[in-house]
Amino acid sequence: MKTTEVIDSYVTAVGRQLPLRRRDDVAYELRGLLADELAERARDTGREPDEAMAVELLRGYGTPAETAVRYHRPFVLVPAGDTRIFLIAVLAGGAMISIAGLSALWLPAWIGAIVVFFAGRSLIQARRPAAFAWRPRRMPDPDHASRLAGAASIAGLAALGAAYLRPSMLDPRLIYSDSFREVWRMPWLPVLLAALIVVHLVVVIRGRWTDGLRWARTLVTISAAVQIGWHVSYGDVFAQPAVDARMLPWLAAVSGALMLLAVAQLVLMWARVRPAPAVAPA
Repeated sequence: MKTTEVIDSYVTAVGRQLPLRRRDDVAYELRGLLADELAERARDTGREPDEAMAVELLRGYGTPAETAVRYHRPFVLVPAGDTRIFLIAVLAGGAMISIAGLSALWLPAWIGAIVVFFAGRSLIQARRPAAFAWRPRRMPDPDHASRLAGAASIAGLAALGAAYLRPSMLDPRLIYSDSFREVWRMPWLPVLLAALIVVHLVVVIRGRWTDGLRWARTLVTISAAVQIGWHVSYGDVFAQPAVDARMLPWLAAVSGALMLLAVAQLVLMWARVRPAPAVAPA
């Protein structure tokens, strides 16, 4: 092939990925730019331009799709910068659906909803770039912990543990079945709640979070979500079938909420940025 044919082939492939109103102008500009660069490369190498030299030049530019993006930002369903948060949302939803024991048909519905959300956001951003413009804001200390919030968390976890161990305090009909009282089912959630209480107690004493405490909180939260989800999917929980049928969906919702909370904690840990090494508390 002649060098002009090689360049024309590349320019045409780029132009096909551009809006109609810009194709001809960009193609004219790009063709002249490539021809000039090929002639300059030929002078530098001291030989006549040929097909191999033209192909080498164009491959250095990238694929036609990559070159087209330099002239026009295309509409994308999920922008490249949102890929990680998109995957986190999909995996979190899939985990919640699985733990809650919902039909597998919910998974494609969830993925579709996430795609529609990101596509809508991308469309708004394409039409109104200022809608999601970055704005500076004051950043708090990422490791600071509120002692009042920590004490409230401890009280809430203790109350949850008491209600779990003696649900009849809330309603006399909430009596566990014999199968649920087995050693491999009922006792583990109080252990996990106690572990969470210990984590928050350490945070209250220190007044600060550490990476280890955050990971401990998240892993215990995930374990609690899995434990409750297992209760829903394996055997009876309450002695009365009518009570069991009414309460299991609520337990499934609690399991899903805990898993969502754990995912949020992971996202927040991933989003933390320390421009300087963390300073240990005095």
